[in-house]
Amino acid sequence: MNGVQQILTHFYVNVALGILIVCLLTVGLFVIRSLISRTSKSHKEKKYKESSKGLEVTESTIINELNDKGDMICPRCGSKLVLRTAKKGDNAGNQFYGCSAFPKCRYIKNL
Repeated sequence: MNGVQQILTHFYVNVALGILIVCLLTVGLFVIRSLISRTSKSHKEKKYKESSKGLEVTESTIINELNDKGDMICPRCGSKLVLRTAKKGDNAGNQFYGCSAFPKCRYIKNL
């Protein structure tokens, strides 16, 4: 093997290692983001359970529950529900409660 072939071999090995490292970092970041997402969701659930004063929490009680400010709470993510009016489709003009975290959370409660 001559000198040029050795240089090219080392170059290709280093490129392959670099690609492998980038792939591993990308997967690692994805895992970290998903763990952070789960942690923040469970934190909201814990916060809501603490404020429910030990009562059994179901979807119907969450919809009827109000937070400290008197706002209704989304059963999926714990955010505030806001009164909205449908602008398109079969329900145009009808009002409903929608999650304030839209589009991240698409929970709605028809009136």
